[in-house]
Amino acid sequence: MRGAREYLSTDEMNVTSTRRVMEVIVTRIKPGNEAAYHAVAERFAQAQAAFPGYLGAFTQPPQQPGAAWSTIIGFDSVEHLEAWLESAERAALVEESDALTEGFTQHRIDTSFPGWAPSDPHTGRPPSMWKTAALVLLTLFPVVMLEEKFLYPALTRLDPSLGTFIGNIVSVALTTWPLMPLAIWAFRGWLYPEAASRATRIGYGCALLIAYAAEIALLWRLL
Repeated sequence: MRGAREYLSTDEMNVTSTRRVMEVIVTRIKPGNEAAYHAVAERFAQAQAAFPGYLGAFTQPPQQPGAAWSTIIGFDSVEHLEAWLESAERAALVEESDALTEGFTQHRIDTSFPGWAPSDPHTGRPPSMWKTAALVLLTLFPVVMLEEKFLYPALTRLDPSLGTFIGNIVSVALTTWPLMPLAIWAFRGWLYPEAASRATRIGYGCALLIAYAAEIALLWRLL
């Protein structure tokens, strides 16, 4: 099974060993193999949960034949995530699922975002990393889904490395410039809580959850 990773991070010189990180994996299932892959996915979940630094995972199974299976995996550091991704246990499961899938893409969401979100004008401190990561997830998810539907099928004649590079340019550009600034503006009272009341912060948090649900609902049958 062939996959391509997209790394969404800032200056790698600033990487520390304690940052939290998430990996978004979108797997395209061959029609008729949903049940068989479900069993393999359960073993993926059990195996990764046994690795050091595992924080949890969210999985959205396919809702129709041929649709994509989306998984978000969280670890407490890049090193722990890489230990799982490069492990023999995962390699064996990937090999086992090879006949059931058409391929997959992996997107790295680094939760250290220096410079991506501006500092709080009231305190001079940057926003919480997990909140910035939550907004990146909000903006990245629809981009990935739309690319899977419209962009990558149009790039099938290109070499996979070139097609993946083009997809990375599009997703990084859209997330960094129009989408993240809009998300920061829309959820400013949640991202910078010092300037908002407790009720306002709760309202923003509820609005973010609603936005996640709305994206999932709108894109439910896209793939």
